[in-house]
Amino acid sequence: MSRITRPLFLAAIFFAASLPLRSMTPSGDHPGAAPLLLGTEPVRKDLAISPAQASRLDGLRAAYKATAREIVRAAHAGEKEMSKAEGELAALTLKYNARSLAVLTGDQVARFEQILHRALGGTMLVSPKVQSRLGLSPTQTAAIEKLRTAGVAKVHKINARWISGEITDRERVAQLSGERRRQADAMVATLNAQQRDQFLAMGAKSASSVR
Repeated sequence: MSRITRPLFLAAIFFAASLPLRSMTPSGDHPGAAPLLLGTEPVRKDLAISPAQASRLDGLRAAYKATAREIVRAAHAGEKEMSKAEGELAALTLKYNARSLAVLTGDQVARFEQILHRALGGTMLVSPKVQSRLGLSPTQTAAIEKLRTAGVAKVHKINARWISGEITDRERVAQLSGERRRQADAMVATLNAQQRDQFLAMGAKSASSVR
């Protein structure tokens, strides 16, 4: 499991671009929705997921998606409901991330973190574990958190325009994806040269060979 294949790379990119409702994730060691990424065949093959693990992950993914759909559906009622939905979806994602990762072995979790690093790029800097490994200063962590919360506010505005009918769902997804990329680049810009090299190295095995 030393390198990432093209199908695995595409699965990671699709995952990063298709998170429901929100584009900016709450801080945590595993940003993003693990149940979705762990549900893709390329990722499962790379991690050598056993049939027993696959069965448990399928159940978790189905439960996560069903609950997430209900939350997103409720968001259409108005801006107040959308704000509530964003918080509920963030809490749901954190809960199911923990449940999904508990199915994996230690080696699988380590490899999954490399894949996640590739999928989310600079957004991984919201992870306290990553911040600790890089030795970020309080000023740097504060700057990253400021970028994260500013991103949440921008996502809220984009979603509000979608709920009101000002933009289509396709336009919403494109704007959210663009905002995620800008946020990721801004977070990486808070690092010094040594930290940046170390951060890139964290995902080196998964990024070194895309074929």
